[in-house]
Amino acid sequence: MKSFIPLLCLLSFAPALAEEARLEWMSEGFFSKARYYSPKAVTFVREKPAQIVKVPEGLVNPEYALFEIGLKGPNSLRGFILDQRSPKEAHAWLDANGDGDLTNDPEVKWQPNIRKSGDKELIYWQGEANFPVKYPDATLDISLAFYRNATAKGPGPVMCRRDYGRAGKISFEGRELSAFLSDDSNTGDFTPEHCKLGLDLNADDRIDLRTELFPLSKPLVLQEAVYEVQNLASDGSRFALVKSDKTVAEVQQGASRLAAARMAEMRQEQEAFIGKPAPSFETKTLDGKTVRFPQDYKGKLVLLDFWATWCGPCMHELPELTRVHEDFAPYDFAVLGVSLDHDEDVAELPEFLKSKKITWPQICDGGGWQGDIVKQYGVHSIPSCWLVDGDTGHIIAVPADLRGDALRGTVARALVKLGKKVPKDMVPAAGAPLAAKSPQEDMTPSPLALRVQALATEGGLTSAEDFRAQLVHPTAERIELAPPEVGLLRGREIARRASAAHVRVGWVFQCTRCNRWHTNLAGGYAIGPDIVVTARHVVAPPVSMKSGSGHPVVVRGETDVLNIDAVIFADESADTAIMRVSVKDLKPLALSRDVQVGDTAYCFSDPRDVLGHFSSGMVNRLHSLATADKPAGPLLQRMDVSADWAPGSSGSAILDEYGNVIGHVARIRPLYGSPQAAKPAARSAAPVPPTLMTLNEAVPSSVVLSLIEKKPEQ
Repeated sequence: MKSFIPLLCLLSFAPALAEEARLEWMSEGFFSKARYYSPKAVTFVREKPAQIVKVPEGLVNPEYALFEIGLKGPNSLRGFILDQRSPKEAHAWLDANGDGDLTNDPEVKWQPNIRKSGDKELIYWQGEANFPVKYPDATLDISLAFYRNATAKGPGPVMCRRDYGRAGKISFEGRELSAFLSDDSNTGDFTPEHCKLGLDLNADDRIDLRTELFPLSKPLVLQEAVYEVQNLASDGSRFALVKSDKTVAEVQQGASRLAAARMAEMRQEQEAFIGKPAPSFETKTLDGKTVRFPQDYKGKLVLLDFWATWCGPCMHELPELTRVHEDFAPYDFAVLGVSLDHDEDVAELPEFLKSKKITWPQICDGGGWQGDIVKQYGVHSIPSCWLVDGDTGHIIAVPADLRGDALRGTVARALVKLGKKVPKDMVPAAGAPLAAKSPQEDMTPSPLALRVQALATEGGLTSAEDFRAQLVHPTAERIELAPPEVGLLRGREIARRASAAHVRVGWVFQCTRCNRWHTNLAGGYAIGPDIVVTARHVVAPPVSMKSGSGHPVVVRGETDVLNIDAVIFADESADTAIMRVSVKDLKPLALSRDVQVGDTAYCFSDPRDVLGHFSSGMVNRLHSLATADKPAGPLLQRMDVSADWAPGSSGSAILDEYGNVIGHVARIRPLYGSPQAAKPAARSAAPVPPTLMTLNEAVPSSVVLSLIEKKPEQ
């Protein structure tokens, strides 16, 4: 059964551009949405692990395994038992509730599927299991699918894949895009290292896995701009798509450098094989002919190509390999393919080869990763190619030099070295670089970052560690507040007062991903000569901050950096932080509880780093965030305002016609309509809710005053 939990992933907490998402939890059926998976093999042992406390009665031939499920902790390892009683009878159990007792959990669905292959019977197994995972904010059901492919030599390994995830819509640059969030770790723990975000950028109702699927461990290049995902919750329910200060060129250069470094490392590991004899074998090709390798390739240069029809990178390499084979076959170049497809796919291989114009012979023993030749060559990833001199039987080039643009040059130069008459215009110059050198990256920090580094060196700034501790354990102090103003003001005077009290609040830090220094600032306002208020999410430490290389700051003007001496009050449910800074000459504003629907409201903020934007609107609604899990209280009061703001405005003051603060910016929230019916061609897709309007949500000053007043008297 599918479980859909509405989600608002906002994310005005990011001082840079943050886009808003609405994704829904899918406890099962996610594979049909994502159309890809990253399976992992189950490792079984004969001896029962200590984590399995109690087992079902009557086990005949049990094997045991441990799954890592959910967040890391005492119950993250779940026991799994497979009892293969005969070739056609097997039973499986999974410790769904994590108590170590496999007798009080539902039996895993584990069913055989028998097919004929010539005179042989091949038995495939498939099943599924559902179990709850406890997250900080909710307990969600997740589904794992299991399967075991048959091979000519018996059953293959048991594999598992996720069938849970999140899908829905995301607001991006004013557009509503279909999106999904996938946890490729298959554990239920959503982390940037193992998650991918699919975005239907071209709005064709289909997410292209080649161009519209983005790993969250890397910057995302979207519409000629660079974004990063921050503050990803462990259940995928909250994350921010934040515009980065990196350029597209920087990201591409970084990716090229990383790819070159990985290729160099791979080449270094594989170079030991060059000049060594290639492992020999004798087997039959798909058309029934016997092939002896490498003996049958005397007088030729042969490429041994390990691949599979289900392998995306293999399909990416295939067009160039086909062209290289066609171009150099007249000069004694040959290819021998070794397919890792399983037995059930062998019957379809000839038609696939014909459709892709693959004319060279193919070997496929149906064993996949357990195939004899695969093991013989120690292949652990595909595509994997080995270039062999048919005369000597020696390896003359390794996989690192036989991928992408390198393939053609490596083959051409090897043919020349073997004395083949390859035309000169088909041979790249010896030693020609595989890729042009990237220009030097400008790592110079901004003037503000340089100022922060200088102050930190002088010991003039609070460390990230101290500030984190203060956010958890604020030091309450008595605050002297100015009384609310009672005289009506012209808009220009309100703007002047708002500007005088306005500050920027956030972090200046060194990034773990790119090693550069970033400024991550939003809004704030003074309520005392040395007291600043902002939204609590604005001062949340950046997830990509390098340890020991970041500082929370308040900035007045362009570069006047003020140290945060103390956190006086901080509350996430109130989305409010009140701090004392290192100066006593701020221009404070008064706080007022007097606000009603229809009142005029003004906002002075820095949306998308456009400094000093002043706008007006009205108070649209007063409401509460109280739910069944969150009882109503003064800290959960909110109001919607039609004044303009955008990511970067968070924490900025909202003022009334008297120049009093009546609230501060919290978040941007879309209002969704009824889900639209899926199109006929995509009836399995989840209904698509249209965005009717966008609500600008604020924290009213009554919340700030309640925080201050509920503390014990000093």
